[in-house]
Amino acid sequence: MTNNVVTNPVRPKESTYQIDGMTCQGCVKRVHAALVPFAETVTVNLNPPLAVLTHLKAYHYTQLFPSNRPCPCQQ
Repeated sequence: MTNNVVTNPVRPKESTYQIDGMTCQGCVKRVHAALVPFAETVTVNLNPPLAVLTHLKAYHYTQLFPSNRPCPCQQ
């Protein structure tokens, strides 16, 4: 009989990032869509401007936020 119990599971980590420059719900949607591939769960808020990620792998913030593209609402 095989025992399939994982003795040292990988536990998700939660990271919070302040997102400067978000001014509308369009910004929130763009940030959320950009972060979904990197996380198990993503929550993005406009006020306060934060993104909270639950993830299994560690990422450097430059991988998550590669550029400061302005939202179309700011153009």
